[in-house]
Amino acid sequence: MNASIHPIAFNAKKWFFIFCIAHIILWTLGSWYCRHNLPFDTTEAIAWGNQWQLSYSKHPPFSPWMLALFFKLGTQWPIYLLAQLAVCVMFWAIWRLAQRIVSPVQALASVMMLEGVIYFNLNSPKINPTTMMTPVWALIMLVGYLALLERKRFLWIVLGMLAGISVLTKYEAPFLLLSLLLVSVITPEGRSQYKTLGPYLAFLMCAVVVTPHFIASAKLNFPEIHYALQSGHGELHAGGALQGWWAHLFYPINVFFEEVGAVFGVILMALTFFWAPKTQQTIGRFNWTYLLLMGFGPFVLVLLLSLISGNYLYANWGTPFFSMLGLIIIAWRKPLFDRITWKRFLTVFLIIALGILVGRDGYLLFGPVITNRADPDAYFPGQEVSMAVTDYWQEHEHTPLHYIAGDRYLVANINVYSTDHPIPYFAWSYYQSPWVNPKQLYQQGGMFVWWMKTPKDAKIPASVAKRFPAAQYLGIMTFPKDAHTQKPEFVSIGVAILLPGH
Repeated sequence: MNASIHPIAFNAKKWFFIFCIAHIILWTLGSWYCRHNLPFDTTEAIAWGNQWQLSYSKHPPFSPWMLALFFKLGTQWPIYLLAQLAVCVMFWAIWRLAQRIVSPVQALASVMMLEGVIYFNLNSPKINPTTMMTPVWALIMLVGYLALLERKRFLWIVLGMLAGISVLTKYEAPFLLLSLLLVSVITPEGRSQYKTLGPYLAFLMCAVVVTPHFIASAKLNFPEIHYALQSGHGELHAGGALQGWWAHLFYPINVFFEEVGAVFGVILMALTFFWAPKTQQTIGRFNWTYLLLMGFGPFVLVLLLSLISGNYLYANWGTPFFSMLGLIIIAWRKPLFDRITWKRFLTVFLIIALGILVGRDGYLLFGPVITNRADPDAYFPGQEVSMAVTDYWQEHEHTPLHYIAGDRYLVANINVYSTDHPIPYFAWSYYQSPWVNPKQLYQQGGMFVWWMKTPKDAKIPASVAKRFPAAQYLGIMTFPKDAHTQKPEFVSIGVAILLPGH
């Protein structure tokens, strides 16, 4: 064999962990330094988690619980750390799976390619139930593979637990679990497992994990399901919902091309070894079946659902769909990583990975100066708003602020950033805030806040004033955004107080 096409040899395991540590450090510190405020979705999830409920108005409880746990370590950097730990748990699971199928260097490359997926870099700091699916799904892919090939009851019990956690993360879980079920049915390796106790232990464990949540959700009339159906029908889409056959055609086509854009960096990295020398390895029928069904099955099922139902699809719902993409490409092309091919791959990898990181951080730091526009949540003065509202209460009542009620993201930010962490009363709605005790609210009082969008908002909202006639309107609070724009941008909110005993 020509020396130029000899496979490279190095400690792939060491470089995998260097890659993960670098990813965690750079993306955690970059987010912590460049963002003034946590993403709105993240503050909302933390505010949920701080109430430690089994059911919430939008999503199941696993993600809020994890965020609430890390929130106990600190307000901002632990949350950004959790976001990157979630990504690197996914990297680890896919790496371990890849090691069972391809060579160590190919396994490393298959994971490094995932830096080209915007959900695992650009969007990763915005940790929420959607992004938290990523590590859970990847662990299911790994453990599911091992369980189907090895007759170990322990693996099936772990798989059942992970399946339950995936349901508790977001109700997209059935798309992955159905794909895994299909693998188990159509492959001889999978069918043989049904003669053992393993699969039934998995079903039992999954039921044990999810049952308390579904009991709690049933008492609230399944709010997570209602929210999912509302989102899918497009009521929450800014452009409104399409109607008729056009919706059935446009929505799946639109999200398909959006997802291609989301993984475009992976495609560019793959081009570096597309015409490289190939190895003679074969991965076998079962491995191919598993990779294709688990790697593409959930995405295909979602597209089919949209095609049949005409439901709107948000592109970021596909966040966990592509963690196997690099491995599938490597297994398909079977590239031999000689020095030239590896150098070419590493160059493109660094350009994409560092380019996205520097571009994101640079935009957060200098974007407002260049565009004269401040991002809605990155520069939101959440800490200043929370301090002002909390200080007003403490100065007048000389007690901690127990309740904060009003518009969702305002309430969430005050719950997170206020030193009192008051109980959130989202939109003054018991449906959205079932943990609120009405009697305690009247006895202990609280602060009301809402967005000032028009001059008509310079008063307590009529429906709120009717329910809380003792609430006193305090006026408007205005805060500058933490962004250096030529024309300073401000956030204005309406504020009222409900005195204790009213």
